[in-house]
Amino acid sequence: MFVTYENTTKGAGHEGLGTKLIQDIVKKHDGFLDFIHKDETFTVKIKIPAIQ
Repeated sequence: MFVTYENTTKGAGHEGLGTKLIQDIVKKHDGFLDFIHKDETFTVKIKIPAIQ
């Protein structure tokens, strides 16, 4: 199953700590993560194995 979520960039002053937390969780569960920034849109693609 794939879930896609897109969000435009936030205003200046946003620290962006959420992406670091996502990266840590995905890595912990042997998943795959892809960050894409294109035309003012930031997309995160996440794949986490259903069975370990």
